[in-house]
Amino acid sequence: NNAGIAYHNPTDEEAKFTIQTNFLSVIKLTDKLIPLLAEDGKILNMSSSLGLFSGQGETLRKALEEPKLDLPRLLEVANNFLELTKDYQPGNFSKDPSYPGSKALLNAYTSRILPGQLGANQQVYAICPGWCRTDMGTDSASLPAEAGADTPLYLIELPFKKDPELNGKFIHERKVQGY
Repeated sequence: NNAGIAYHNPTDEEAKFTIQTNFLSVIKLTDKLIPLLAEDGKILNMSSSLGLFSGQGETLRKALEEPKLDLPRLLEVANNFLELTKDYQPGNFSKDPSYPGSKALLNAYTSRILPGQLGANQQVYAICPGWCRTDMGTDSASLPAEAGADTPLYLIELPFKKDPELNGKFIHERKVQGY
C-alpha cells in the first residue's frame, strides 16, 4: 500500500484530504484485499519516519498510544485530526501536522489493529523508504528513487513465515525502528 500526498501549508480541506489519502484509503483497500491474501501473505504499508509517534504533538501521540486502541477509536482519532494536532511542533521536514500525522495513523493501524485481523501466518509491516528523489521527495532528497525499494524488497524476499520480531513493526533501512 503506497499512498502518499503532502501539501505545503495546507488548508483544512487539504489536511483532511491528506488523512483520507494516506490513511483511510489504505484501510479501505486493505479490507478488500485481506480475503484475497494468501495464507502466508504479506502486507507492506509505505509510511515515513515523520510518522513516528515521538514526532507528533502530545495529544495525538497519547491518542495513538492508548492501551485499548481499536479500529473504531482510531477512526475517531482520524476524524478529529485537526483538533488533536493543535499542539504539533513544526520540525525540520514538516511545518504542518497533516502528513506526519497521517503516517502516524497508518503506523498505529499497522502495529495495533491490522495484526489482529490477519491469519496465523500472514504478516504486515510499516516501511519507511527514506527520503528519495521522487515527485514527492523532490530533487533535493538525499537518496535515489531506487533506494526506496530496498527495504520493501528485503521484506518480500524473506521466508513466508510469520516473524514476531518483524510482524506489525515499523521498518527502515532493514531494521525495526520504534513507533
